Amino acid sequence: MLAEPAPLLRGPGDQRGGDPHARGAGLRPVRPHRQPAAGLPAAPLLQAPALPGRGGAVTPKQELLTRAAEEYRALQAALQGLNEARMAEVWLGSWSVKDVVAHLSGWHREMIPLLERLARGEKPVPAGVSYEDVDAWNARFVAAARDRSAAELLLELDASHEAFMRAAAAVPEERFQPGRTAWRLVDGTSAHHYREHAEQIRAWRAARGY
Repeated sequence: MLAEPAPLLRGPGDQRGGDPHARGAGLRPVRPHRQPAAGLPAAPLLQAPALPGRGGAVTPKQELLTRAAEEYRALQAALQGLNEARMAEVWLGSWSVKDVVAHLSGWHREMIPLLERLARGEKPVPAGVSYEDVDAWNARFVAAARDRSAAELLLELDASHEAFMRAAAAVPEERFQPGRTAWRLVDGTSAHHYREHAEQIRAWRAARGY
């Protein structure tokens, strides 16, 4: 049983292995959404919860949740303008953009109960649960969403992201020191995870001229 499952949330093509801290944690300017393709929903501009710092300083929790919100907006920008056919095109191993989106949403939903356990002061992973076989979890998430439309999957991505952010905000501040379980779980499921797949999608779109 893993105590810290979040670093394992990689999908096909992730070359950074399990290190969610492969890049710096500096904040970036917020980028506006592009206009969505006809028939696909526009993503809401989800904001990180306003969290009080001490003496005006930004806390580790506030920094991480703000960065997660920013990286989510960047992910949404990478998705904007893709129609159903392009989202269904297989290009990342055996995955399409639809599969990437289903994978992201699946991990959101799977990790929310772990955050709720952390918020109650419990160990995050319950007895009998293991995330060792990440490929099996990924396959499960993708298979469950196979028959859903791109529009449905994008709506679920928004809903699951918002629910994940609420659950993360409920975890006490003191649990969010960099490198500790709460930090690694939230970063691995949000900011790092969004950035990895946004980079892949942008590179694919550039190569295809999309």
